[in-house]
Amino acid sequence: MRLTRDLRELLLPRQCPVCGKLLVESEDTMCALCAIGLPRHHITDTADNLLLRMVWGLADVRRATTLLAYNHDSPYHSLIINIKFRGQGDLAVRLGQWAATEAARQGFWEDADALVPVPLTWWRRWGRGYNQAEMLARGMSEATGLPVVNLLRRTE
Repeated sequence: MRLTRDLRELLLPRQCPVCGKLLVESEDTMCALCAIGLPRHHITDTADNLLLRMVWGLADVRRATTLLAYNHDSPYHSLIINIKFRGQGDLAVRLGQWAATEAARQGFWEDADALVPVPLTWWRRWGRGYNQAEMLARGMSEATGLPVVNLLRRTE
């Protein structure tokens, strides 16, 4: 098994999706420096939670959080590009595992029943071959044990 992994690493070396540096054996999703530099943005407080206030009245949402701050000019933008347009659904699964673990530290999953990904339009799903929200949810499911349930239907 190790020989197979070593051969794969020799022929197809793993690279950090943020900076492009070759990953060492102990680095999984990205290099240690990029993982440390992730633009974390924890929003969990319900009293001053803009994310939660955006959906009030639209759905019965009791808890919302965001873990990373998004900036188009940031090198971390490449994570989204790789997931959405370069066929790296496995990266979405690993980031989902990370996000679920981070959210669990804040008690986010208490009383949660399931993970419900937002569906893509049929042509985007066909073009990508997968739904990135579903892949993120799959990683979250692996970390939390919560089932992924496709309850939503896209109407446009």
